[in-house]
Amino acid sequence: MNGRRTLFTGISRRAIDLQRWDPETVVGWLEDDYHHLGVTLAHDGTTIRDVRTDFRRHPWVTCPRAVEPLRELIGKPLVSRASEIGRLTDMRQQCTHFLDLVGLLAAHAFHEIEHRAFHAMVRAPNAAAGDDHRLRAALFEDGKEMMCWEVEGPTIMAPATAAGQSVERGFREWTETMTRTDAERALVLRRALFVATGRRFDRRAIQAAGSLDLGTVCYSFQPGVREMAVRAGDNFHPFDHAPEQMLALIGTCP
Repeated sequence: MNGRRTLFTGISRRAIDLQRWDPETVVGWLEDDYHHLGVTLAHDGTTIRDVRTDFRRHPWVTCPRAVEPLRELIGKPLVSRASEIGRLTDMRQQCTHFLDLVGLLAAHAFHEIEHRAFHAMVRAPNAAAGDDHRLRAALFEDGKEMMCWEVEGPTIMAPATAAGQSVERGFREWTETMTRTDAERALVLRRALFVATGRRFDRRAIQAAGSLDLGTVCYSFQPGVREMAVRAGDNFHPFDHAPEQMLALIGTCP
């Protein structure tokens, strides 16, 4: 694989805002190091009636084309749990981040929640404390810390209630044993971890999706698409020490 591996540094952040716009509309915005996108989901209380999107920042030139597969969800039911959205479509044909946001919005609409804000932080290992391996991932919901993990490789090492659980294999099954709200938090925190690991690679040396050995993980990595998926400029926008600059489009409707 091309792309020189580097050390993870700093604080990777991922922010998500979900709002009930009116009784039949929910709006969500998401932003992290590599993405800034928004979704408006229209519904009738039980069924998705429309999906509108706004993709402001993305890693590959092919990413915006994933909005078309997303429209396959029109006519599908709202979901009680955000993870259930994956049962309604072929996840590999979708933009992972759009689908995550639509799942959260569909559950938001199902439960008639007015507003929810998530902020995930993934901190680099603390070498000064003699720990140069573990990432520390914390999730804040509406400003309050609700979940915190220490992660080494793919394994959660702490807290004890989660120790030994992989963030890769068996993760979905594990979250199904949780309450709906805890499962949602775990899904958001896990995705923040995955995005954060992008900091371990020299993005300037990775100019095409085909150079990454990631399989058919999402739309831009599908055969016939990955060959055209070149980097969309330098879209890396870190918010290590400026979280207040994230989600500048809250209050607008895609």
